[in-house]
Amino acid sequence: MSDDLIYKALREPLLKNKNATLLFKVSTGVTGLDEDGNSIVQTEKITFEAIIHPLKTEDGYFEGGDRKSLKVRGRLVDPLSFPNTIKHLQTGRATINGRSGDFTLYLMTQNPYTQSNLGDEFEGIFNEY
Repeated sequence: MSDDLIYKALREPLLKNKNATLLFKVSTGVTGLDEDGNSIVQTEKITFEAIIHPLKTEDGYFEGGDRKSLKVRGRLVDPLSFPNTIKHLQTGRATINGRSGDFTLYLMTQNPYTQSNLGDEFEGIFNEY
């Protein structure tokens, strides 16, 4: 069995179970000018598909947050890893189980001694609109 077939076989169940989309804006490293002539940094949007679930707390909500803030843990399924342009505590948008909101990413240290076909693991705070 080729590596591509093994990779596809491992990822297929994950892709079927994805329940979230994360969207982050990152700098392209290129500057431009706005309509007033001010220098601005150009950005691009990067989208990730993931499997996300709430972390176990007494009532499912983030301590000290309002009733629409959830602390969550997840794993990327497409692509499988965050590029180095995505940083710890980066904010973006998320849709989890059809609910939209703001998302703050907590990057987790990935084990350098294993090659994970499961995707990068992460945590974050999801604030529903």
